[in-house]
Amino acid sequence: QFATTNNNNNIMTTTTTTTTTTSTPIDYLTEDCLLNIISYFKHPSSIHAISSSCKQFHHLIQNSKQLWPTDLLSARAEYFIKQWIVLLVVAAAATDKHNDAYTTCMTLVKLLETVGTQATRRQLITHDKVQSTWEKHGPVVSQLLLWLRRLDEWDENGEPRATCFTEMKRIVLELPCSSSSCCGGVEGKRVLEIETRHFGDYGHNYDRELSVKAKCGNVQAKCECISLMDPDDMDYVEEDEFVSLERDMGPILEILSDELGVCVDGRFFFWLCFHFPDGSCPMKEKLQFKEASRNSRVSVGTVRSAIQDLHRSVARENGGVDELLAKWKRSIIIQERDEANQTAVMESADMISECIRVLSLKEDGFEALHTLSGKARRLYCMASDYGLRDAPKDVLVELLQRTTMDASRGYGPGAIADKYVSCKVLFRCKHPRGGVMRVSCGVRGDGASYPTWEELDLEFILPNGERIHQRASNPDNPLKGMDSISEIVRECVGARVSPMFVVVFFLTVLECPAADCFLPEEYDYEVFEEVVEEVGGRELH
Repeated sequence: QFATTNNNNNIMTTTTTTTTTTSTPIDYLTEDCLLNIISYFKHPSSIHAISSSCKQFHHLIQNSKQLWPTDLLSARAEYFIKQWIVLLVVAAAATDKHNDAYTTCMTLVKLLETVGTQATRRQLITHDKVQSTWEKHGPVVSQLLLWLRRLDEWDENGEPRATCFTEMKRIVLELPCSSSSCCGGVEGKRVLEIETRHFGDYGHNYDRELSVKAKCGNVQAKCECISLMDPDDMDYVEEDEFVSLERDMGPILEILSDELGVCVDGRFFFWLCFHFPDGSCPMKEKLQFKEASRNSRVSVGTVRSAIQDLHRSVARENGGVDELLAKWKRSIIIQERDEANQTAVMESADMISECIRVLSLKEDGFEALHTLSGKARRLYCMASDYGLRDAPKDVLVELLQRTTMDASRGYGPGAIADKYVSCKVLFRCKHPRGGVMRVSCGVRGDGASYPTWEELDLEFILPNGERIHQRASNPDNPLKGMDSISEIVRECVGARVSPMFVVVFFLTVLECPAADCFLPEEYDYEVFEEVVEEVGGRELH
């Protein structure tokens, strides 16, 4: 297992279990065979079991974490992130320095985002991607892929109404340039940056809008309200709208046409803005170069050179991963007075750093890093919640460590417009009960732009298949505590927790919208702060 709890000091300490065994047939397997076995592991218990029974395997995994599967590294990182955040938040609550805890936790979120973005950018160009693009879209688009240096996509939801969404995209291409005077800061290159905006409203209160702006050195252009169509419905965009885009973005299209040696029209530029490089919407025809020699498959050497340029571009912007990790650890603000707990915070930070460094080296590590960034932000909100942050440290750590959050969050503009938001989490139960308890909630509202939530369904599916369901309405029928669920949680955390505290915990981790509207009036946040106390047998009321 990744760590154990030291009940005497109320802190988490990392331990390594080494089991001495006599030689068995598995000890004579080759290293290649063992590495193949590792690739199938998906859970910490699997790696712990074989590590305890095979000396060669134990030595292998202790000395090369890079061989671990991405899922296992991600689980390990999440374990220490939970521990690290709780230690900071509880210490901040004791010293009333909540802003410091928030600032420090957000530095981790930013670190994960930055390293994840670096890892994502390093995977923008690969030999397989270039060849696939050549086959699917032709030599002109594959050349654009070789020039790609950055691709950012993000959403901004809830403005100006809760049902609205805005999808943003930024494409950065490094174009060749014969004159240094026209370069965008890189000798022999000029940088073309394209930003797109796709605004829509699931509630149909606003029309859809597409807009583009671009710049290359001193040349700038923009086109507002290109079309009222979804970018995926490119076949239904009017020809006049392509012509308008071509006219407004003329200077940028001229630069692209000069560098590519082909005529770039409004239709192709629309595809480039909203569908490059993956091309969910295929082009009607593959663009070809006028020179036949440029239409042949891209050579391995050309791809390798583009990859090297890309990696240098990434390093120039943010520095190396080791440099980012060292800077993050120096920025950690610890409000914990206890020296042992200070040590625990920094030890957890070391373990997190190790996992981030290894994930950054894996081809599929960028997805795990972005997921961990979102989870770290969400975990801070949970641990610092008024109803939970005064719980005993080891109880809160145990609760969060046993809770697996669903990667997909239900709350968003689409769910609001559908008048229903849902989310689920898994809670790992303790032996001998074993298994997983599935917890889900669904909240119904009026579907208005600024929704009011009226009804909540909370369901627990126990490991034995039994279902426990509770429905609450605002404000006539509030939620009630459930003794059977609180008993399961008591077994797991080793503390007597009240049924209502358990309800509040799960509503918090489920990120239930307007959760306090469904709680009894006498159970407001202040009461939780007053009644959460540690008594002889670690009783949590």
